[in-house]
Amino acid sequence: MTEKEKQQMTPSWWMYLVLGIVAIFIGWFLLVSPVKTVPTLIVLLGLYWLVSGIVEVFVALFNVTKDGSQWGWTLFGGILGIVAGLIVLNNPLFVSVITPLMFMYLLAFVFIINGVIRMVAGKKREEPVNNDKYLWSWGGFFLGLVYLLFGIVLLASPTLLSVASVLFAAALLMIVSGVSLVIFSFSVKKLDS
Repeated sequence: MTEKEKQQMTPSWWMYLVLGIVAIFIGWFLLVSPVKTVPTLIVLLGLYWLVSGIVEVFVALFNVTKDGSQWGWTLFGGILGIVAGLIVLNNPLFVSVITPLMFMYLLAFVFIINGVIRMVAGKKREEPVNNDKYLWSWGGFFLGLVYLLFGIVLLASPTLLSVASVLFAAALLMIVSGVSLVIFSFSVKKLDS
């Protein structure tokens, strides 16, 4: 990392810390009482997107340079976060019904697509053997089949269990990303010393 990159990152270490703590809190809240508090969690998610969007806008504006850095993408992501947060905060009940189902359907389609790809895709060999550049494996096929079947089951049964498993996965994702952000914030702070 260059000295210039260090100088750009170190003043914003506390923003990563705040985002990490908020993510851990939301993840913990999702784990403790997912079904009873979904509307509240959706409002917290909207607040998280709004706050993280504002933080990203400030980080982008703080890192505006003339040397072609990627601050514009950070600014764009921050604006999207602000818009998403405002949409969620203005329609919490509607979003609390739609969001878990949308996560479940998205997850189902990802499993189906990954399953089909794993079932039919070959692995390219470094050195072709007998003019055969691809090696197809039964293990990849069966793993793809499991992915495909799991995706179909999720898609075919939009039940409370499916939605609850998606909420549980979202809670774990928030906690892990929050812990990662907290660790990253202290790593960035150490760059200053």
